[in-house]
Amino acid sequence: MVLGVECAKVLLVFLSKEYLASANCQLEFRYAVQRGKAFVILRTESNLQIEQWILEAIQGFPQYDVYSYEILEELINGVPLVSPSFVLSLSLSNSNDDFI
Repeated sequence: MVLGVECAKVLLVFLSKEYLASANCQLEFRYAVQRGKAFVILRTESNLQIEQWILEAIQGFPQYDVYSYEILEELINGVPLVSPSFVLSLSLSNSNDDFI
């Protein structure tokens, strides 16, 4: 887990009830927050009960609802998608010279 987080520039978080209930996922997420990593959040379920500390940690990062085909179709047909250049810009703004 530590090596994966350290090597990552941006973490894709598939936020679900199972993710939020998982001690391992929360441990990894907390570690990534402490290391100042960037996130792209993909909510895979509606009406998630997200703890305040997680909401604060993901504030300002791209967040997408991807729990229905209708929403995915909207993303494809008009809403900007997560582009490789955007992910690259996130990784460059959160670079950590100790691990390059």
